[in-house]
Amino acid sequence: RGFSRHRPYDRVGIGAYTLIASDDVNAQPVIGGILQDEVGVEAFYNFAITPALQASFDVQWISQGIRGNDDAVVLGFRLFTRF
Repeated sequence: RGFSRHRPYDRVGIGAYTLIASDDVNAQPVIGGILQDEVGVEAFYNFAITPALQASFDVQWISQGIRGNDDAVVLGFRLFTRF
């Protein structure tokens, strides 16, 4: 739910994940072992303009699981309606 009882249709949330690469030497025969562990975190706020029209903002941070790539920050926006 939202931060206030006066905004019953708002939503807020956070989440995290991790992908752990296998230690098995034969697990990545095609791509040559370039994959490593990956970690990500996301936070969002869904703002109800009306009960049927909502705008959602989110931010994600991803520690890349492919060797040689930098970490990524992804910003998102979505406007949607419910029928």
